[in-house]
Amino acid sequence: MKGKKLEGLKFRRQQPIHKYVADFYCADRKLVVELDGVSHNFLSIYENDVKKEKALFDLGFTVVRFADEDVKNNIEGVLTDIKKAAGIL
Repeated sequence: MKGKKLEGLKFRRQQPIHKYVADFYCADRKLVVELDGVSHNFLSIYENDVKKEKALFDLGFTVVRFADEDVKNNIEGVLTDIKKAAGIL
């Protein structure tokens, strides 16, 4: 990923969508990328994540989630999964 682009797709960071904020959002593909830290292991935060994901799905968005550890330890795999979700791989 160079700058805010991946394979020519532009991503916006901390993008408001409906009543939520997406960690990263690609408008061209209606793709939301969420990064989850350890706090997302708590039940209340997990339940909020599920509600957010369902609401965005119902609005026609694709949502992919990654643990922060995956980003740190396997960035190439994460980028590959994002490309697949965007339909460019």
